[in-house]
Amino acid sequence: MANTDLDGDSESSEINIEPRVTFTINSYSLELARDDGFDGVMNNQGTFFTIVPFRLDGELNMIEAVGVPLPTLAGLSGFEIFNTGVMNTEMPSLIAIHPFEGR
Repeated sequence: MANTDLDGDSESSEINIEPRVTFTINSYSLELARDDGFDGVMNNQGTFFTIVPFRLDGELNMIEAVGVPLPTLAGLSGFEIFNTGVMNTEMPSLIAIHPFEGR
């Protein structure tokens, strides 16, 4: 496993997860600095799955698409939204901690 700086050094990163797509991170570190979270924008219409706690310092948009399963956060650990982080959802969304059994 390797360290991964998910959003680089700037806050301009944007990740788009399409419906029926699972974006999986199998790294034990999402950021190079211990107290650094994802600072960019993630637009999730599918499933975001990680094996480590996910710290949100940026923006997470849970976007429901017609005729597909709910946007989902899933993982082996927890999800943390810090005071600089924002999670937006207009419709139902699913947050699942292991064991993840689908939607």
